[in-house]
Amino acid sequence: MTILRRVLYVCLLGGLIWAGVQFVRGNETPLQVDLLVVEPLTLAAWKVLLGAFALGAVLAVLISLLEVTRYAFVARRYRRAAARLEREVHQLRNLPLSEDGLASGADEPDFAASSGGQAPGHG
Repeated sequence: MTILRRVLYVCLLGGLIWAGVQFVRGNETPLQVDLLVVEPLTLAAWKVLLGAFALGAVLAVLISLLEVTRYAFVARRYRRAAARLEREVHQLRNLPLSEDGLASGADEPDFAASSGGQAPGHG
């Protein structure tokens, strides 16, 4: 299996080299490039194309990196908020339900005793 993988890698590398040579051969036409800050340059078309591709790739990576960084900060903020809320929930779980008998229902009116066993409005 490793031999097959190595043969595949060698063929892939050979194909990339062949494609690169064909690209250079097909794009040797000289172009005059004016960058506005230096005097015009005369370069082969393949160099201009390769430079433009590389510049675009670098810009795409930078923009992606900015987005990933932004999402990482947002995720970090949400993780902190979730941790804070979990701590609050654990604190609330440890509190007693009532200090003056609210848990036993002492503050609720006793409808059965005052209205003969029926809730108000039903009798």
